[in-house]
Amino acid sequence: MAEKHTDEKLYRVVRKDGSHLNTKVNPDGTKSALQFTDDNNDLNGPVDLLEVDEKELIRTEYISVPQAERSLGERLIDEVVVPVIRDATTQLLECGTEKAGIWIEEKVVPVAKSKVKAGWENLKLFISAIKDFDKPIKATQIVTEQKNTFKASEIEVVNKV
Repeated sequence: MAEKHTDEKLYRVVRKDGSHLNTKVNPDGTKSALQFTDDNNDLNGPVDLLEVDEKELIRTEYISVPQAERSLGERLIDEVVVPVIRDATTQLLECGTEKAGIWIEEKVVPVAKSKVKAGWENLKLFISAIKDFDKPIKATQIVTEQKNTFKASEIEVVNKV
């Protein structure tokens, strides 16, 4: 098959009335410049191409937009008040960021460390409870021993009578 060359020009497609452009896309992504009838989808010949001047596609138009005269108060707000507020806000944010960093170091980090440590201790207890779930609980053992001791002393009292 012959090498293909890509023409970088732009074209408008001209087709006959009652026909449509080919919709099949070739494997290389191109379409054949053919037209088919709208009624029966029969081949109706090639389409005509009109070269487009790129200057037609790019139009530079300058439109003057009438601006209403701004009052002295509006200009004062736009040119003085807004910049001052913007600068003051920027300064406060920078100062606040430094203070927030110090506060986080002094307050938040120690509290977070203690919470993590407490959580770790609770997790260790939980894990040990899971590992020893088949063993009797120490508190239950003590209560059972006290009940057995109490019953044994009742039996001795009954026997002495």
